[in-house]
Amino acid sequence: RGWRVAAQDEVDAYAAAINAAVAALQLKGADYSAVDAAIEAANGLDKTLYTNFSAVTAAINAVNRNYKADKQAEVDAMAKAINDAINALTLKTADYSALEEVLATIPESLENYTDETVETLEAVISTIEYDLDITKQAEVDALVEAVEAAIDALALKAADYSEVEAAIAKIPADLS
Repeated sequence: RGWRVAAQDEVDAYAAAINAAVAALQLKGADYSAVDAAIEAANGLDKTLYTNFSAVTAAINAVNRNYKADKQAEVDAMAKAINDAINALTLKTADYSALEEVLATIPESLENYTDETVETLEAVISTIEYDLDITKQAEVDALVEAVEAAIDALALKAADYSEVEAAIAKIPADLS
């Protein structure tokens, strides 16, 4: 500033140099560290334990790694989408099929078994929780074994011989 018209060529050269420098500027890439951390967290999960892991996969597949710093908010939204999908995961329920099969083998009527062994079976059955998730499968499997053991331990009541003994008592002592 303050130069005379005679230096206009020099001023124009400065302007051209500034414009060239501005045109050569390149935005740096967006920061994907939050996205990478979310993906790492997702990769650390066992996909087979969840009913809806496909939502996490979809959020990861939606990541666009070509954004520059001016699109950082969109990159942050990608990380949030992955984390939200992880937080919304639902564990599968435990598999109760083996337990149901064992329960189906319990005799229809337990009146011929001793009270003690029936009470033991009923006590085991009363501990069954039907809302366990797949991470508690070992507990369900242990219940299968406990029910099987209680069924195997059912003991029949001793027969009542009182009527036989009464009939025998009516037999005359001398049958000759």
